[in-house]
Amino acid sequence: MSANGLVVPGLFNVSNGVGTPGASESNYTARQVGTYGDFRIGYKNFLFLHGTGRNDWVSVLATQNRSFFYPSADVSFIVTDAFESIRNSGKISLIKLRAGVSKVGQVNLSGGTDFGAYSLAPTFGGSSNGFPYGGLAGYTVGNLLVSNNLKPEITKAYEVGVDLNMFNDRLTSTWTWFSSKTDDQTVNTAVSSTTGFTSLLTNTGQTQSQGLEATLHYDLLKNNDWSVTVGGNYTYLDNKVNFISADLPKLALSSNGSGASYAVAGKAFPVLMGFDYKRDLAGHVIVSSVTGLPTKTDAISVLGNATAKNRLGLDGAVRYKQFRFSILFEYRGGYQIFNSMGTEMDWSGTGIRTAAYDRQSFVFPNSVYADPAKPGSYVPNTSVAIANGNGNNGFWTDGINRDVTSNYVTSGDFWKLREVSLAYDVPTKIFGKSNIIKGMTISAQGRNLFLWLAKDNLYTDPEFSSAGNDNNGIGITGLGSAPPSRFYGASISFKF
Repeated sequence: MSANGLVVPGLFNVSNGVGTPGASESNYTARQVGTYGDFRIGYKNFLFLHGTGRNDWVSVLATQNRSFFYPSADVSFIVTDAFESIRNSGKISLIKLRAGVSKVGQVNLSGGTDFGAYSLAPTFGGSSNGFPYGGLAGYTVGNLLVSNNLKPEITKAYEVGVDLNMFNDRLTSTWTWFSSKTDDQTVNTAVSSTTGFTSLLTNTGQTQSQGLEATLHYDLLKNNDWSVTVGGNYTYLDNKVNFISADLPKLALSSNGSGASYAVAGKAFPVLMGFDYKRDLAGHVIVSSVTGLPTKTDAISVLGNATAKNRLGLDGAVRYKQFRFSILFEYRGGYQIFNSMGTEMDWSGTGIRTAAYDRQSFVFPNSVYADPAKPGSYVPNTSVAIANGNGNNGFWTDGINRDVTSNYVTSGDFWKLREVSLAYDVPTKIFGKSNIIKGMTISAQGRNLFLWLAKDNLYTDPEFSSAGNDNNGIGITGLGSAPPSRFYGASISFKF
């Protein structure tokens, strides 16, 4: 219940409010039933086969779509256990070959506390436009349009890999190739408000992910007092939209300002889309031969891939007697981000871009203008300068600059000192003959300590997304998210 306009200030009681109190109640019921089976068989401890099968029945879907089955199978062959000559060679301590195939189903309709219940059709709620008023009730249909044939998401995946250890396990490594396809992804996409709705919940197309994962670690030094291990991991990820529903050539996933995250058939998933400057065939920005001002494109276009293709982690661990030190660096690269905060910074004059050319008139870089003597041709612009507004502040604050999305699309590449920790295992002898305390460790940690950005990223940590309350705002950062933070901590742990 709620009430507005207190009669007596400071008396927070519903009966002390002016007008009709507000009240709301929500009840949701959903049911999921599943059956599951698991099968394992091994042969002489070097050949193993594993299989699973599961069927779910989910009440929130239509009757014809409620039941779905998804199995999986994997096989592994330990070469070094099958052939003693390899294991006894003194160089190779483990070779394990593995492969797997799986099918996974899920219903992606949960909106938090509603469990996905009542998601198959638009629902009605109390109107906020003056109703209910006295004895008059008022209801309005929701702004979400829902497909009448929602299905579960189905992901089919394949994986092959090898585990290789050498030199009495001083060198350990894993290598994995994977590929997966997801059909009927449930997405919430924007639609024109002229339909009477603002968004559409529907299944769409097929996305594909494939790539390579590898880990490698080596013990540089290992004895009673010292151990030093260095290594890392690498992931290459290629996400792609294979096709989308014929009714929707592209799907808007999330937006912030002039930039948006989209699913587009034949492109990486997701991509950033927005406005760019009009350009000639060579990529030069076309400006007016009179004012020197550029113009933005009439339609949005793809401005970059929003998911990092390359991920690299470098780690090290050093132990000296009771002291343990570890460090982790991380790199992500091969993608772009849209910094929506850039438009606000340019408008207020706090962005570094607004200080370019000392805020004076300037010739737009890499620009051309139409050649009056040769229609369809362009002349390099070396003298026609932009001159609008006092001290040229007008260019940075108006739509000629701020409405062009590409101005704020930068590389998302970064290096980060992800974690550093130092621990000390207190010798048990200090506890005397006590049988209660078996050990004590004192440690200190730090996370996200330093960040190195790409040269063109003048804004923030690419990991901080601010587009909407879902996970679709990949590649979009803005003022709506908390500033990047360093974390420090310490702990004392006991063993009893």
